[in-house]
Amino acid sequence: MSSRGLVRAILALVLVRLVLVVVLLLSPLTWRANAQLPGDIRRFHSIATSSGVPWRDFEVEYPPVTWLAIVTVNGQTTHETTIRTVLSQLLCDLAIAAGLAYGWSRRAAFIYLAVGLLMLTYPFIYLRLDLLSVTLAVWGLALVRRDRWKGGGVVLALACFAKLWPLSVFPMLALQRRWRALAVAVGSGAVGLAAWVGAVGTSGLQQVLSFRNSTGWEIESVIGWFVRALGHNQAHVESGAWRVGASAVQWSRPLGVGMVLTVAWIWWRAWRRRDDPGTVEAIAPLASVAAFLAWPPLLSPQYVCWLLPFAALAVLYGRRAMAWLAAGVIGISTLQLYIIREIIWGENAALAMVLVRNLLLVTLVAVGCYELARKRGPVRTGPPAEPTPQPEPVGQPA
Repeated sequence: MSSRGLVRAILALVLVRLVLVVVLLLSPLTWRANAQLPGDIRRFHSIATSSGVPWRDFEVEYPPVTWLAIVTVNGQTTHETTIRTVLSQLLCDLAIAAGLAYGWSRRAAFIYLAVGLLMLTYPFIYLRLDLLSVTLAVWGLALVRRDRWKGGGVVLALACFAKLWPLSVFPMLALQRRWRALAVAVGSGAVGLAAWVGAVGTSGLQQVLSFRNSTGWEIESVIGWFVRALGHNQAHVESGAWRVGASAVQWSRPLGVGMVLTVAWIWWRAWRRRDDPGTVEAIAPLASVAAFLAWPPLLSPQYVCWLLPFAALAVLYGRRAMAWLAAGVIGISTLQLYIIREIIWGENAALAMVLVRNLLLVTLVAVGCYELARKRGPVRTGPPAEPTPQPEPVGQPA
């Protein structure tokens, strides 16, 4: 695709998003008082209008940066909060594409916008705040890749205070020998954590890690599916999510250890191939983020957006198998929203769809581990980051 053609394709994909946002805001699914789609928006509005200090005087399941975003997008009414949230997440979506273009290439941005359409077949993602952490993580990595190590390190630390999953990609800096950026990221994170704990104690961290001290297994999570299927438990609402059983809290530490060991093994194996950008920037982060999704007792559909930028990079570096698996996880997670009631009721066909999605997620981790464990193949470098100062002349490849 020529440079002009690529720009036109990107603009077309942006236009699709603009149209979808207008349709979404005009849809009864968002403005009716009893609409289910803005359920998280009502929770945001409740958090923003609660009196006292969050995490200390009332429970909040979100880290400080997401809490700050909740306060920022809050309006006088739930509907106004909905509009502000949707617009903010549209900006985040476009900012992620811009970050990939800045740090890698316009082709990476195009791939991201194209694959991201899978989540927009039911555009619930704009009614959540998960794209914020993806925006910060992508821009942090992009800035580091462009040798803006101070800003990149700080932005990566901020990403971890939006959601915890960006911790799983911190080792990328070590493999790239970006030691100063890693030091800034770790140091900024330590200062932020000390300030948070100093202000509200350890209760804030506990509420985030346990999602407001929840005890049940979310029905769409990998382990929660088996708990429900084997135990024939009825689903119930707990902390805003449909869950089964009450044993997740007992397994939280072993699951956490399993997740940490899996992520550590992935990056340890990637260290041996650290001169291969496709391994460092696509295979390892995609597998480690997938592990971050597979182990915990909570797996909401919007969480799979964490995979999107790394799936785009997997395509960019020619790692198509993992990209296809990630696309399958993202696509099925979105389709599940059309049958969410059937999933809650426990109908066999609906539960089978959840099982297929979970198997694809576990397979994504397994394929990543296999790729890292197999005998080293030839290094595929992929395209360098595009230069910043001057626009590319007409006809130059992106």
